[in-house]
Amino acid sequence: METKKIKLPIIINGSVHYPSTERENIHINYESGVEIVFPKPSEQDIKSMLSKDKYMLHDIHYQDIICFLRKVGQFWDISNCNHDLYQKAVT
Repeated sequence: METKKIKLPIIINGSVHYPSTERENIHINYESGVEIVFPKPSEQDIKSMLSKDKYMLHDIHYQDIICFLRKVGQFWDISNCNHDLYQKAVT
């Protein structure tokens, strides 16, 4: 069985971090042959998260969040399966 590796980023305080040789990475292997790889948050990442204002999201109205989630849900509809971003996400 051929292994399919999917590299996922983590987002820390708005910064995107991809798996790399500069970070320790977490690998999850599934029986289907899929391997998920994502960076392990470092001690500095955790300190950075804890130092940020945890109430930043209070300024975002819940209707904006619902609208965003609705758009994401519509995008994942099977009718969009030929869209480049859809294909990139599932491959």
